[in-house]
Order: sequence, then C-alpha cells, then structure tokens
Amino acid sequence: MAEQTESSYITTGYRSPLGPYQLRVEESACGAHLILDHIFGDKKSYLDPTCTIWDSETAHKAQDMVLQSCWQGEGNPFTEIPAFLRIAGVDSKALALFTAESYLLRNIQMDAAKPETIEFRIRILLEGAYTPEQAEAMLTGKEIARLLSLTLYKGGQQANFYPSMTFIWMAQLCQALANAPRADELAENPWLLKDFLSPVSEAAAEIYVRRGRETGQEPRRSLSLDAHARPFLIAMFPNVFEPIGVSSSKKKINDYLLQKLQLTDEGDIDKNLLEARCYIETSQDQDNPGLQEIQDFLGTDTHHQRGDFVFGEDRVVLFDGLMPLWGTPRSSTSNPVSSASVETLPAQGLTMLHRLNQNQVVQKIHAPRGGKEGKNWVADTLAVLENRKQIIFYGPPGTGKTFIAQALVDSYEPEDPAEELPGSHFEIVQFHPSYTYEDFFEGYRPSTTSPEDKDSSQQSLSFTLKPGPLKRLADRACQEPTRPFFLVIDEINRGNIAKIFGELYFLLEYRDRAITLQYSDAAFSLPENLFIIGTMNTVDRSIATVDSAIRRRFAFVELSPRKEPTRGALARSGNSVGAQLQEELNSRLSNRGADLSVGPSYFFGLTTQESLQQVWHYDILPLLVDYFYGVKTPDQVESEYALNTFLTSGSGEEAELEEGDGANDAQGDTGE
Repeated sequence: MAEQTESSYITTGYRSPLGPYQLRVEESACGAHLILDHIFGDKKSYLDPTCTIWDSETAHKAQDMVLQSCWQGEGNPFTEIPAFLRIAGVDSKALALFTAESYLLRNIQMDAAKPETIEFRIRILLEGAYTPEQAEAMLTGKEIARLLSLTLYKGGQQANFYPSMTFIWMAQLCQALANAPRADELAENPWLLKDFLSPVSEAAAEIYVRRGRETGQEPRRSLSLDAHARPFLIAMFPNVFEPIGVSSSKKKINDYLLQKLQLTDEGDIDKNLLEARCYIETSQDQDNPGLQEIQDFLGTDTHHQRGDFVFGEDRVVLFDGLMPLWGTPRSSTSNPVSSASVETLPAQGLTMLHRLNQNQVVQKIHAPRGGKEGKNWVADTLAVLENRKQIIFYGPPGTGKTFIAQALVDSYEPEDPAEELPGSHFEIVQFHPSYTYEDFFEGYRPSTTSPEDKDSSQQSLSFTLKPGPLKRLADRACQEPTRPFFLVIDEINRGNIAKIFGELYFLLEYRDRAITLQYSDAAFSLPENLFIIGTMNTVDRSIATVDSAIRRRFAFVELSPRKEPTRGALARSGNSVGAQLQEELNSRLSNRGADLSVGPSYFFGLTTQESLQQVWHYDILPLLVDYFYGVKTPDQVESEYALNTFLTSGSGEEAELEEGDGANDAQGDTGE
C-alpha cells in the first residue's frame, strides 16, 4: 500500500473550511485511522502492537469463534465470546483484540450507546484473554475514553442490534482484503472502496442469517446491507461520505437537495451529497434561488463559518444545532385552541363498557379514587378503551400490567349472571417467538378420523381448519352484539406481531370493513364489541420494540412507579415498609431512566423479615444486575444495592418489618 500520511484521507474529497464542525470531523477521523491504518497496513493491533490481528487467518478464526459462541447460551456476544476465549489457547489474545477493536472502530464516530457502556464491553472482551489489570492498562494507555468522545452522528436502528454481525463483517472484510488484487488502491480511492464493500456486506449478511436459521434464531429485523459499510466509509474518507447514519434519511436529504439546488443526479447518493456540500460552500451562482437561500442562512450567524453545518433529515443545521434551515416551517405567532371551543365537543360516556364494576377494579388494584381534577384513573382508562377498542399497558417489570388487565376483564357484571358461563366473555393469550397467525386466528391442525372407535386401525390423519382464540372470541361477539368481549394479549411485543396479526392489521383500524381471510377465503370483520388489551414490558433487552403500524392502532397507557395508579399502590394497601423501600430504590435508580425502576408487585404480600430478605436477594438484586448489565459487575450491584444500605439503624419502620405489614394484600399481588 502506498504510504498513508495523516492528511491524505482528510484531503481526499472536498475539505470544508476549518470551523468547529470540520475540526471535529478531522479529529474523529484521526481517531478512527489509528485502527484503519493497521487494517490496510501492517495488520497489527492498535491496543497491543505485538499481535497481528487483521490478517486473513485471524479473521477466519474470529468468524468461526463468533459462529460457535454467539448463538449459544444467552446469545450475548459480550458474555459468550469471553467464555470462549478463556479456553481458546494460544489464539485467545489475537481473537480478543480482533473483536474488541472491531467494536471500538464501529463506535468511535457513531453514537450508538453510552461511551462508558462501550468501554465496559471492550474491557469484557479483552478480559477473555488478558488480566483485568492488563486490559485496564491498554484502555487507559490508548485513551479509549477520549476516542469514544469523538462521535459525529447517531447510528441507525440497527446500531444497537446484532453486535455479532459487526465481528462477522470485519472478518469478511479482512479476508476479502487478503484476496484483493488492488488492496493498496482501496485506501486511496473512496469509490473503489465503496464498490469493494458491497459483496463484503452481502457475504456477511448471508452468513449471519444462515447461522440464525440453523439455530432457530433468525433475525427479527431485515438486515441493512450498508449498516456496517457506511460507518467504515465515513471513517475512511470523512470528507467524501457525509456522516448520516440512516439510509432513509440520506435518501430524503438527497431528494430534497437535488430539487432545491437544481443539481444533476449522478446516480449515486453519496456523490450527490458531496457535490451539494461543495456547491453550497463554493458556488457564486446568483441565479439559483435555492442556493442563495442556503448561503444567506449560513451567512447570518457571524460566529460560524460556512463549513460548520451538518446535513440532517429534511434540514441543514449548524454544528451546535442552533438553527434549522428547512423543514416544516413554524409560525412565529401562537394560535392556541380556545378552551371554549373544546367545551363544545360532546362528552363521551360508557356504553358498551358500562357493566364493568369500576369500584371493584379500584379496590383490587389499589388505585386512587380521585386524581387530578377529581378524575378516576380506572374511569379514564375505560373511556380510552371504549373509544379506541385496543389499548396496551406498558411499563417496567412489576407495575401491574397483566394484573390490571385481568382485573378490568374480571369486573364485568352480566345482566343475567345465571345465564353467564364463567370466562365466556374473554380469552387470554401470551405472545412468544414461536406463536403464529395459525395459533392466534385460524390454521390447519392435524386430526384423526373414525372418532367412534378411537382404537380402530382404520384411523387416518388429516388436517382440519381450526379457529384460534381471536376467531373464537370474534364469533361469540358477533352472536351477542350488545355485550362486550375481551382479548387479553400478555407480552404482546415478545412475538412477531406483524406475522401473528397478518391481514388483521387492517381490521384493527377499520372495524367497519371486511377482508378476505387467507385460509378460509371468507369475508371477516372485527366486531365493534370486541376489545383488545395488550401488555408490554419496556425493559427486556431481548424484546423488539413495536412498529409504527401497531402504535397507530393501539392506545398506549403507561404504568410506571412514578405515576398513578402504580405510584401509591403500596401505601394505599397499608404496606408502609414496602412503599418506603420501593420509593428509595427508585430514587437511586432515577438517573438511569424511567424504565429502569421497580414496580410495587415485588413488595406486596411481605409479612416477615425473612420474606423481605428472600424477595430482595432472589428477585430485586437479579433484576438490578440485569438493569446494569454492561455498566456494573454483579458484585458491584449487589454491594451498592444491598438491603442493609436501605435500612436505618434505628427502630423505625425501615429497620424492621413488623408482622402484619402487607398481610392484607395476599389477594393484591399485582404481578407484572
């Protein structure tokens, strides 16, 4: 390879005037090239120059290690790879450095997680082959914390997913470089490198998906083929490729600029954006109104030079984010809707849900009877359910999501209880990764013939179209249109929602329309008296977030330890010790985010000090260890959040759980 000077990758492309943003670009690229120059040069490690890690042989071994380890056990590469490395033998240091530096390179410029989290994960990978002291010395000596502070742009949706794919992609890159006839030219020609990386990304994605299928863990998101190539290109040539982390955003910016500046489409979005930046900063064309608009804007702030702007989705912003140039214009005057006009809207009363006993629900879940402006939380929630037909209770563990959903359903009081079959007005299902449309709605199931003689040798196997819980409930709702029916879906985001609902997505929004079913080929519509209540855990890292289509079709009701009805449930139940412990624990967790909190259900039913000790040791601490995964070690969590750190040394309520505290709440365990 031709010798790569410090500035050669900076001067390639178009170099903006040196303002704060351009200086940040160049500093960030300089940090990335501490690793990149070894990849294209001597193949040595940046963290430990005594080891060769970017050669084809090491890359091949690293890929085999990832494929063997990362689909085992928990499937977490930051757990499984170090465990594998500890028994890997002589290759362990090279493999540890390969994965650690691959992960470091990906995160120097891209903001995908907190720097301390990334550094912790790098340390964990290194400690698979080095002592903790050696790993710490490398991280400190190579100023990893400083490198991780040089981020330029937000990562896309896949930035926080599939870290194993990062390692496979880097392994494919190194093997491809070893076989490339013009490898030295790739580090000097951005467009040649871009074309070179396309088959690398395709091969890595194919390997990743194939391994997922072999182990029954196929990715739940479509893999973006440029999700790894794009950060690599930005790092290699920061003045050629714009630091935009999301492909869809890049396309929107491209389309806008082509129209705004009247530029010729080069057939390559990256080339278009490069031309647009150069044109904006250097052109003196007085006849282009779009150009004049942008240049005038950039010239209005005397504290910034023209190079201090960033392309963002539907806008150009100055480096510090002060001023958007375009996008949806906002009026300089406020035109609030008058309260009088709102009061003219008719009030909504309960019609279909009026036979749900609200007082029973309030008492069962320990909800406040009158909150802000005298409103009742249960009444408000039922009004939302009546109007939207579908709601999802969401929140961290232990906030009563499933318990409250069941309490609402159980509170139904039929007009004639004697004619009511228990449980006939609802179905409860739980979504999970193997749950399908056929399980949920209808599908063919095996059955045997000759039912009159079950032992007969004449029996044969056949397949019969059988209804699932939604179909059964919808049929009953159609037969009795004046009474409500309920479908409770527990852990709705644990399943592949789009696959499970299928064409029923449409009916969630359009109850007055019918669609043709894929199996029975019959017209079907969701009855107006069928209500769906889902629950969603917002903390579990293994659960995918729901897509926008589902969010539009469901109303979302938050259950948080910081909000009613969950916030004061323990105190209203008479469990004062549990209430104080929960409040103090969540206070300590408050700086970690709203989802990282503990609900009241862990503390219901505590009657003795022994039961408190058991709950704390076997429920609370394991939950906190999971919360702080990648940030604190289990020993650190157990020491910092030990039960005795929450108890006073006096004889007050916090020091001793007296007999009977919470004993009246055996029936009030809110579950999750």
